Amino acid sequence: PSTVKKSWVVHKQVSGPEDPKLIDLSDSTSDSWGVTFSSFPPASLLSENSSPDECKWADEAVMQMYLAEGGALASGGEAHASKLQCGQPKGSEKNWIAFLYNDSLYYVYSIEPHVIVQVRAADGACSELHETSSSEMKKLSGRVSAVRGSATALRYSETEYLALLHTREPTVGYSTHAYTFDAKPPFAVKRISKKIPLQGGGRAFPSSLSLVYDKVIIGYGDSDKVARALVMSRTALEETFEWCSDGQ
Repeated sequence: PSTVKKSWVVHKQVSGPEDPKLIDLSDSTSDSWGVTFSSFPPASLLSENSSPDECKWADEAVMQMYLAEGGALASGGEAHASKLQCGQPKGSEKNWIAFLYNDSLYYVYSIEPHVIVQVRAADGACSELHETSSSEMKKLSGRVSAVRGSATALRYSETEYLALLHTREPTVGYSTHAYTFDAKPPFAVKRISKKIPLQGGGRAFPSSLSLVYDKVIIGYGDSDKVARALVMSRTALEETFEWCSDGQ
């Protein structure tokens, strides 16, 4: 994107990691966490001495998904990030939704169809396990150019995970919806909310989701300049899933 400042045109160029998401990687024996993000590959992808200028013309120089475990990050040191091995190695990959199930790491690779992959955190190896389709998600997909994932999904109830998605239209910008999917395989979509009212309208991009007691917290950026959070009760969130009134 570009902005005009007096007589200068200021261009913003992104060349590093984007859209970092925290993931709880704890299991029954230990507590751990990680950060998943999308990024262009390091220049060393071609060879040890490759420069960024050489790398950018390579077929492999496309946005891909990565996962870094949190130990080294917490100490302030450099952390190794594993490239997630699913998807298109020479196509742009981003906006996957991570979640834990039975102490294993999964991602929602695609919203519609709802494609689920299982990932090994140690090295990024992964495999596609489930694919389902939702008539309501198809309707939403038919009204916009693309439906993409946001934030990390969380266990919402005994039967559902809660997740966020976003759409983007040239004349409207971003729109954010919550949705739920089954808490067991094949993790099919169950419910989709109306638009979540984030300050900034089409300039608001959702990045995190938290559940704290009876509160739902959605973290988001406004115009890539301001970090904000929407705090709402579970009751208020549930009302967004009610598309029709009872007529009273």
